Amino acid sequence: MARTHHTRQHQACVRELRSRGRFQRCITAGCTPNCPVMLDATKPRGHREHMTLGHILDVDAGGAPYDPRNYGPQCVPCNMAGGADITNAKRRGVNRQALITSPDWT
Repeated sequence: MARTHHTRQHQACVRELRSRGRFQRCITAGCTPNCPVMLDATKPRGHREHMTLGHILDVDAGGAPYDPRNYGPQCVPCNMAGGADITNAKRRGVNRQALITSPDWT
């Protein structure tokens, strides 16, 4: 877990995310077979519908960590899969620009 997860700013973002409503759709709904799609802000860690703060543009790829437009509700399997993709790409030596540039944009 990155250092940003332990800051007061991150915790404020989590509170802000939960204040958007109890039930929210995973921002990457269906990206993994285990995605419950609908998340519940009151469910504890370990529960299938537990809500985590997921970044639209990953912080490691240059996304703003505390910008409300750059985060949303994400289930644990989807959030972990996204982080694993970024980590594995960095291990392969992929540069930051390649991580955020879609072939469809070029």
